[in-house]
Amino acid sequence: MTKTKQKELMITALRKSLGNVTVACKSVKIGRETHYRWLRTDKNYKEFVDKLPEEEIDFYEHALIKKIKSGDTTSIIFALKCKGKNRGWVDRREISLTGNINSNITATTLRDTWSKVKAEDEKQRTRSPRKPTKTNKRKRRLTKRKSTSKVSIPNK
Repeated sequence: MTKTKQKELMITALRKSLGNVTVACKSVKIGRETHYRWLRTDKNYKEFVDKLPEEEIDFYEHALIKKIKSGDTTSIIFALKCKGKNRGWVDRREISLTGNINSNITATTLRDTWSKVKAEDEKQRTRSPRKPTKTNKRKRRLTKRKSTSKVSIPNK
């Protein structure tokens, strides 16, 4: 088999293994060092391999979108935390400071700044209230049923 064919097979194997070099090398039956040597010496091979992480991200995004469309609550929350930060879907507040930093920061300054941040956060929450989804309503109904049902455990 020619080196060019081996490199093509390796790129295909890397795609299938989502970038796992060890798995790809085993499937093509070459050593890891051969792969890394090709990366150092062959610009075309390196270009193809460097594009693979973008393809992997596309694959993950596609899978996430399928889960979201199927109504998977965890996937929906994850996507909202990534894309809906400006609407309040965050676990923590990120603050970026630019410009010159004054070293004379006092507790009052920090308290005032924090009050402004909290007020802005509260504004965002009241601006876009989240309505419960059908899935959440169903979970609440099931929880109510479970809490009112009696379960008897036989003695052994």
